[in-house]
Amino acid sequence: MAKARNVTKQSLEEEVRSALRWLKSHSTKSTLEGMARYAIPSDKAFGVAYKDMKVLGRLLGRDHELAATLWDTGVYEARMVASFVADPSQVTPAQMDRWCKDFDN
Repeated sequence: MAKARNVTKQSLEEEVRSALRWLKSHSTKSTLEGMARYAIPSDKAFGVAYKDMKVLGRLLGRDHELAATLWDTGVYEARMVASFVADPSQVTPAQMDRWCKDFDN
């Protein structure tokens, strides 16, 4: 994860793959099915509870580059985690505009 990447030289791509694996391992069919109640499209979602996404965000820590790469996956939960790990001081108006265009719920 982010802190480990700095110590072990884990690549950004490996970190993203690891985060996606973590998310998949914390997904449930019932959570995925329940997302429909909140108009969350499930075609790009795993079905991870919000509380678990917050846990992953804390594990990853602040890492703006990682946040941008997680966002680019298009996976709903990865994008939620990206919002937790992005560094607010580094978010530009252009980046926020790009992210806002991707909102679908």
